[in-house]
Amino acid sequence: MCIENAKNIGDVVGIPGRITHVFGKVVPVGEPSYGGSRYYEELVELAKELGYTVSFFDRRKEPKEVKQVEGKTMEWAASEIFKNAGKPLPK
Repeated sequence: MCIENAKNIGDVVGIPGRITHVFGKVVPVGEPSYGGSRYYEELVELAKELGYTVSFFDRRKEPKEVKQVEGKTMEWAASEIFKNAGKPLPK
């Protein structure tokens, strides 16, 4: 949901954090809020129009050795996002 004539991500209500499943139910980690993250193709296109870099990663490609170490998934995901965007990793 967004305000009329939304111009940026802050004008859009989304669910920050993850949406996960618990005992077969979909459960949001956070409460809906302006600027919350949620995937909609229209938002991706708006982000591109506003000059943001849009990227992705495929969790299915996460190496087994990364999955096995607590905290390594986010490092791997960030690396994949930058790589797929054609951007260098920040130092």
